[in-house]
Order: sequence, then C-alpha cells, then structure tokens
Amino acid sequence: MLTPGGRPAYLVYGFLLVIYFVLCWLISLVRRRREQHFTRHLTRADEGSPLPRAMTQVVPT
Repeated sequence: MLTPGGRPAYLVYGFLLVIYFVLCWLISLVRRRREQHFTRHLTRADEGSPLPRAMTQVVPT
C-alpha cells in the first residue's frame, strides 16, 4: 500500500475524492426527495384550487 518514506498524495487525494462524490450524491438524493414531496403536495392541492393549473405547477430546472 504505502512504501516507507513514500508520498501518500494519491491516497489522500483519492480519499478526498470519494468524500466529495458521497457528499454530492447525498445532496442530490435529498434534493430529489424534497422535489418529489413538494410536487406531490402541489398536485393534491391543485384539484380544488381556483387558480389555473399552469400557475400552480412547478417547472423543473
């Protein structure tokens, strides 16, 4: 794995890269679930809403 006196740069950078991707994946997962949650509530509230349907829909970005 590491040789005595060797530089652990690849090990450190690889570890940081894994942490970065895990954090990005978690943020994306949370955002996706929140978006589904709010979209579900908007479609339920849309049934009795006096506003036109186009005004209550969420436009994905």
